[in-house]
Amino acid sequence: MQSVLRRVYAAQLTTALGDGAVLTTATLYFAVIRGFGEGVVGPALGGGALLGLLLSVPLGRLADRIGLARAAAGFSVIAATSMILFATSPTPAVYVAGALCWGVSQANLLPLRQALAASQVPLEGRVRLRAVLHTLLNIGMGLGAAWGAVAIALDDRAVFTATFLVHGVICLATGAVYAFLHSSARRGTALPGAESAAWRDRRLLALTGLAGLLQLSIPILGVLTPIWIVERSAAPEWLPAVALTMNMLVVVAVQLRWATWVRSARRARLSAFVAGGAAVAACLTLGAAPGLGGVGAAVAALAGILFITVTEVTAGAASWFRLTQLSPVGRQGEFQAVFSTSTTIARIIGPALLLPLVMAVGLPAWAALGLVIAGAGATLAGVLRRSTIDG
Repeated sequence: MQSVLRRVYAAQLTTALGDGAVLTTATLYFAVIRGFGEGVVGPALGGGALLGLLLSVPLGRLADRIGLARAAAGFSVIAATSMILFATSPTPAVYVAGALCWGVSQANLLPLRQALAASQVPLEGRVRLRAVLHTLLNIGMGLGAAWGAVAIALDDRAVFTATFLVHGVICLATGAVYAFLHSSARRGTALPGAESAAWRDRRLLALTGLAGLLQLSIPILGVLTPIWIVERSAAPEWLPAVALTMNMLVVVAVQLRWATWVRSARRARLSAFVAGGAAVAACLTLGAAPGLGGVGAAVAALAGILFITVTEVTAGAASWFRLTQLSPVGRQGEFQAVFSTSTTIARIIGPALLLPLVMAVGLPAWAALGLVIAGAGATLAGVLRRSTIDG
């Protein structure tokens, strides 16, 4: 059992290293350096996330039949394929194909790793297990983003290509790890199917929708901010990568502590309100950056990232508290599977809709985005208050 867990932990960390480097560099590289533009990059990333969402149920059923480890190995090959396409990408069409492969692999690999690890621990240990996996994810993403900052500062096409190819090798290596896991891990825990009663729980679906809006912090960090800062402000091109590294370090430092503090509905409501207020501050600060000089734009970008990091931490804690209220004993896995689609929702909306909007409209669009997230936070706070009264 411990051998399987160690291998899954190692795969989580090493994959996150590559993911952090690619997420930091790919958007800027293809939209600005290669000149494909946000009109191609945004819809491609959103389309990949949407395709991953649409295929999650049939691919989940396939994983149940062939085994979680074999399925994870297969999706690792798909991820490696996307990196090869990114490394070559002679045309926007090849880049779009890579983005679609990337979206499908990203939508399925993380849940599969969680299910593989969960199959090796008793039920009472799975909350701590998720915390460990999430910490490893943030550590890896932070270190990968640091390399992304170096790659952007070097501004050499060969460095970007090497970054994609190295991550492709990492994906293949972790795929081999999954393929040779012990047979007990191959069976794993079945991923819930579309027939799960969790999909018919209106309260859970409402929470998932609100969490999807709150998690717009993800595309703000990884997609909107890099292109906005580089194309519209006087800040240096490497700044978004440094800001993303800062985000990862702050999340690793405070997320677990904040989540531990949020152990009552009253504190969860406060957390939801803080998330919304920080989102408004972040969007206004980032939106104002182009009107400032080089130093001012850099300070505004860093401040905006810090505010949106506060949103990420506090919104997550409030959403998770509500999820624990809704999840029946013995069915946490089903409810978590449905709730996890909130991340995919954010990854669809951000690149496909919000990126073109903020690039075309500017500060007013940023302000509206902040208000939308704040509205979601206030609504979640109201839901938490009613749940306390009803309880």
